[in-house]
Amino acid sequence: MKWLTQLKYIILLLGLFPYNNNIAQSSDSLSSENYSQFFDSIFQNPLSKKVFRGAAFVFVKDGKIMYEKGYGYVDLKKTHKVSPLNSIFYTASVSKIFPALALMQLQQYGKCNMNDDVRKYLGEIQLHNPFHTNVRLINLVTHTAGFEDRFFNAMVKDPAYLRPLDKYFALNMPDIVMEPGTQISYSNHGAALSGLIVQLISGIPFYQFAREHIFAPLAMNHTSFMQPLPDSLGKLIKQGGNYQPYYNPYPAASCVTTADDMGKLLIALMDKTNPVFSKESLEQIFSKQWSSNKNMPGMGIGFMQSWENGQNGYYHTGDAGQHSIIFILPDKKIGFYAVYTNLTEDANNPREELTKTILNKYFPLPKFEMPVPPPGFLKIANEYEGTFRINQYSRSTFEKIFGLPKQASCKLNADGSLQLSLLGGGIKVKIVEKEKDLFIGDDEAYYSFNRNKEGKIIGITITGNISDPTGLEKIKWYDNTFFHLFIIVFIFIMIFSRLILSVIYVLKKIFKKKKDELFQTNSEKWIWKLPAIMSLFIFILPFLTLLGLATAEKPFYDVPVFLQIILTSLTCLALFALSISFLSFYIWKKQFWTKGRRIYYSIFSFAMILFAWFIIYWKL
Repeated sequence: MKWLTQLKYIILLLGLFPYNNNIAQSSDSLSSENYSQFFDSIFQNPLSKKVFRGAAFVFVKDGKIMYEKGYGYVDLKKTHKVSPLNSIFYTASVSKIFPALALMQLQQYGKCNMNDDVRKYLGEIQLHNPFHTNVRLINLVTHTAGFEDRFFNAMVKDPAYLRPLDKYFALNMPDIVMEPGTQISYSNHGAALSGLIVQLISGIPFYQFAREHIFAPLAMNHTSFMQPLPDSLGKLIKQGGNYQPYYNPYPAASCVTTADDMGKLLIALMDKTNPVFSKESLEQIFSKQWSSNKNMPGMGIGFMQSWENGQNGYYHTGDAGQHSIIFILPDKKIGFYAVYTNLTEDANNPREELTKTILNKYFPLPKFEMPVPPPGFLKIANEYEGTFRINQYSRSTFEKIFGLPKQASCKLNADGSLQLSLLGGGIKVKIVEKEKDLFIGDDEAYYSFNRNKEGKIIGITITGNISDPTGLEKIKWYDNTFFHLFIIVFIFIMIFSRLILSVIYVLKKIFKKKKDELFQTNSEKWIWKLPAIMSLFIFILPFLTLLGLATAEKPFYDVPVFLQIILTSLTCLALFALSISFLSFYIWKKQFWTKGRRIYYSIFSFAMILFAWFIIYWKL
């Protein structure tokens, strides 16, 4: 009978997973009361300062949930208190660990191997890879596939616009812009493609595979990737009042769960006898699979590696409405999961403080001190100086423009250290050489300078602290943000001057001043007027863009209609600009106007060439 089969299944689960939602007894020196005091001290202070309005937390040690608690409220109206048992939050990018775990399960079943070429499973779906190096499954789960970054079309506000994963990637496969396996570039699409491959191998949707092979066996009954959510979970998620979009490449970000459910996952990931992940799988998951330098942290499978406090830790963070972190010390059988909601905009994310406080409690180390720059470094320091750009941006669409501010400079300090500074101040860190090409920062992260086959430095990899591993590429002078800002300023000076000349001409006409006799023919007259027309269009375009941004429905998930019109207008203006530059040769040949006007027209034409190049360069 069906009910008897279900009862046997429940009994089996209870026998295999004796989870307890209460504080368990353990060999840990902290008593139940001390746990409460310790973790309350971490959460209550920022809660009282309104750094966040609510948080859920679970701490696991030695195969048991030692402590779990909710802090504050799920919603801003303070009507629903946070509970670790049934308060549902989006995990955001922590979702990315599940496609990786699912692939490891399929490898356990003999259905795939992490070294397989991804094209083996994609069928008719094309991978745009110009390199001779193949993209392997291991590249997808270590963020080293080399994908460009894209945003638009990835999220929708209405589930009616959701696409199945195979159809989404058939239409929206991002380009491979970095040689696979050579650089790290955090990728939503890489994680989502892992989910698609799970789907193609298993023959069932990824959300179903995750439910049947991970969530159900671990009794994670409040966890799901479904979009829209099942009614039982949908009612709970609505309590928070935080609108969340629907994700087309959904395995990258759409998982919802509770702190208690994540505690069950943590236990399984640190128990080599669990029935979900084999001992061999866990050993592979929690071992370095990729690193820019063997002497720095890198990537496990789905997890990022941390060496904070001298411990071999693995973690993942998430930021999309909620802010979450899962952190595991597999060798020490310690792990925790935390999620924060309604984080104030000007607040520092509290995840790093939480992680550091826990590590200091269990594995205290003397306060970190920066090493002294090695002798002789000054002689070779200029090799490391230069301008870099964070490599997580689009190369093939107009979204490339979002890479404009992602520039960093690396300069030598007087004491023999290097200063790495991101434009706008997002990164400003002092780094000191530990060994050739490997540096340590005053933020305790590792910085590896990467070289090409000719031995020239081509980029930097940053790993080790509790943030996403970051890759930067060394850029040429014509890629420099300041060069492009100079182009923008130069263009606007020229179009503004041309508009002023037009105003002066109109005023002369109004007040009946002496007629301008420079124009002998209508062609001369219209050739002179074309830059004024061009200037007017370019001048009003930014204001139209701002107006469109102000009036368009937000947030943006697809390219708004007004923006599509702006982009089309820019393409037309670029063609118009090039036609003006060709006319500059004609006016010199025909000796139109005065020499001064011809020189001015030629300078304006040069500005238009730069305008067209700017549009082409940024794929606008």
